[in-house]
Amino acid sequence: LREKVVGINQGITSLIVAAANIDVVIAISFFSLFLGLIFSDGSLFLDIFRAPIELSIGIVYGVLFGLLLWLLPTKHHTSNSIVRNRFFFLFGFGLLSLLGAQKVRIGGASLAGAGALGVLCVSFVGVQKWILDEKKMVSRVFYLLWQFAQP
Repeated sequence: LREKVVGINQGITSLIVAAANIDVVIAISFFSLFLGLIFSDGSLFLDIFRAPIELSIGIVYGVLFGLLLWLLPTKHHTSNSIVRNRFFFLFGFGLLSLLGAQKVRIGGASLAGAGALGVLCVSFVGVQKWILDEKKMVSRVFYLLWQFAQP
């Protein structure tokens, strides 16, 4: 759709990507929940409530750092530096969420679902106050990065 420029202005491609990613986050959360239940040697209570804990941590992280993206960078920068800085902040907060959740352990299990959900929430909340041109330019930088980094 992106290459054919169909539905770009209505945000259809972004909606499809977000829906697919939310599905992946839910799958990761429940997979880790059931894997933890099967191979657990710890508390059953903690294993059962790990998925809601992951979802809560991911949403709280995403909202807090997304709100921080409303303030960073300030409007005193040039247009190019705002786009560059917003890209690096968004990329950095997402990377911090994803990798940080791997290091945090609850009952011996990582919070992989919380990290992935944190990435989605940071990007969703963070871009709400950006103007359309900034969203498009940052999206273009991520698109080019993805073209380079995809397997």
